[in-house]
Amino acid sequence: MWTKHQYLHWHLRRLTWLTTALLYVGCAPASTENPPTTQALENTQRAPAGTAAAPNSEPVPPDTNTAQQAIPSGTIDASAAASTVAAFEPTRSPATNIVRRLVAREELILQLTPQLEPLTRDLLNLHFPLESRSQFQSSGVSWWDLASDWQTIDDAPATSTSAWTYYSINVTDAPQPLADDTRMWQSLLRELDYFEHAKFAIVSGDFRDDAWETFRTRVSFTALARRKSGTWLDVHADLDFEWQKQPAASTTNTDKSTSWRITAIRPLNLQLVESAARMFEEVLPQLVPDPTLRNRLRESQHWIYATRHYYPKRLARLPGEMTDARFFPISTAYHPALAVVDINADGWDDLYIVDRWGKNMLLRSQANGTFEECTAEYGLDIDGRSNAAVFADFDNDGDPDLILARSLERSMYLVNENGKFVDRSTSHIAFPLPFEVSSVSVTDYNGDGLLDVYFATYHQDDISRRIDADLSHPEHRIHKTLTAAHSAELKRRFRAEAHSYINQVGPPNILLTNVGGGRFELAPNNGELAVWRNSFQASWNDFDQDGDADLYVANDFAPDNLLRNDGADGFHDVTTELGFDHLGFAMGATWGDYDNDGQFDLYVSNMFSKAGQRITTQVENLDPRIAQLADGNYLYRYDGNKFSLVSGLAPPALQVARTGWSWGAQFLDANNDGFLDLFVPNGYYSVPSEFETEVDL
Repeated sequence: MWTKHQYLHWHLRRLTWLTTALLYVGCAPASTENPPTTQALENTQRAPAGTAAAPNSEPVPPDTNTAQQAIPSGTIDASAAASTVAAFEPTRSPATNIVRRLVAREELILQLTPQLEPLTRDLLNLHFPLESRSQFQSSGVSWWDLASDWQTIDDAPATSTSAWTYYSINVTDAPQPLADDTRMWQSLLRELDYFEHAKFAIVSGDFRDDAWETFRTRVSFTALARRKSGTWLDVHADLDFEWQKQPAASTTNTDKSTSWRITAIRPLNLQLVESAARMFEEVLPQLVPDPTLRNRLRESQHWIYATRHYYPKRLARLPGEMTDARFFPISTAYHPALAVVDINADGWDDLYIVDRWGKNMLLRSQANGTFEECTAEYGLDIDGRSNAAVFADFDNDGDPDLILARSLERSMYLVNENGKFVDRSTSHIAFPLPFEVSSVSVTDYNGDGLLDVYFATYHQDDISRRIDADLSHPEHRIHKTLTAAHSAELKRRFRAEAHSYINQVGPPNILLTNVGGGRFELAPNNGELAVWRNSFQASWNDFDQDGDADLYVANDFAPDNLLRNDGADGFHDVTTELGFDHLGFAMGATWGDYDNDGQFDLYVSNMFSKAGQRITTQVENLDPRIAQLADGNYLYRYDGNKFSLVSGLAPPALQVARTGWSWGAQFLDANNDGFLDLFVPNGYYSVPSEFETEVDL
């Protein structure tokens, strides 16, 4: 089992590898041509996934049961970082110095992040500082407090309701010394009943002196609090923390964090949004009164399999007797999802839960508002490895049928025949349904009154194997899931187009045309729609309002695609022509008219990374496409002719970019005020607490 120091050491090595790759791969002028097919640190002979990694590939996490792992004790300092760099670089160069500073800085941020936890606990106890005094230097500490009055923000966002009130709390002009009886932030804390949750996070940081003994960090604070008046407060603040390295004599063998202490805290701003009530509340206990069923719904099979098959040294088994020692494909290949359907036509919405582990579940709504589980009754208790489901009447007989998107097994088409779902994947479809499907979307793209189906596909593997692997190798496992023609085309495209970071090649997306009677054929214009990238989601919308559905495809590690439907002339890629020129780790796309101008705008779920922002801003002449990968979500406004990016990380851009690791955001009017809001799911999965680390990317 990994210790936290093992994980941090591996993370440092991985960071060094990535940073060096950025310096040598990314420091080139952006090109409008196809990206280069090789990179400076890329192996000249890539191995298919599952073979031994070459010397320059990304470091593999430490073997969880190998006692011989040489892990440095305590904190890895700049000298350790330099030795790590030396393993990757044969000679010293200006780039080496950049890497040394970047790695030392990132390692220190990793070390300091856990030291923010006592501050969070103090605020949760409404007494700040208390326990966290141990994180402050013994003397000479300066802090700037919050002013006593709350200021109403007059230029707050205009809405048609008075549901929210916006406040700011100013900061005192002069610092004060930290005394034994000091209590900070009283103008806020005295108003609160409790915090429901709160968190400090380091956004950026750098050394303030040549000796690397003073460090300044920009820290964010976010919280949800209950006010004594009964209202709710959304709290956001930015702060500067100053840290000082302590003399060696003050560092203990049991607590390496004693080597750095806080010497100053200065809030830069504190903003509050007040609402009379929370917009949503948890109602599962009321809707699922059966405790056994409720426990099944709340139980994380992923958590169970992670602890059983990965952290103790065991191999995660995949279909076809394939195994993987690192569990990552299992983590990424299965995405639990939810579909809504009125399964029995009683006018109430029912829920179908598809899962990566265990059997899918159908929850049927009852007249009293509760749900019961009835999956087997409908023949929908399909065993796992499912990523998405869409219910629709594909055979036009008045009841819902099902397309089930799957990853490590073929997807399925189930027809509703007298209330039972029957697998018609081979009898009704003149093309083998794809493996490795990340999502599925449905539309009548050709206007014939029949619903057609588009599968977005994504080759699943952990990131290092996907970057290093040679998809043109005939023994690569991806070719076991493709037709001979698709396998040959994938090999050709990989050799001609692939770039590890900014143009990964993946399996083809598939458009099936409904030819009537619930039967499908491969669409005649599937070529342009195949995309050949790793796609997470495809979203249909008639953005040009010409009467047919167009398609936006969100791709990971590659540019997205906007495919305009030109009717009889087929689909045409108009991505660049219409203004899409930013790269991101796209994991979803949603259409909506956010400004009510009659035109459909687009919001793309990407990834915002504090670590990525810190690294890319320090590398001169970096290819802007590399830097864009950490910029967060994109909101594009359509004016009827072109799309323009209107979101960003700072005003005057719209502040909808910095949300985290985002998936499948959706437009909705949550408060019924006539303006579209955004719901943005973030994160990856909840790690078992005993294996949790403090790494915050």
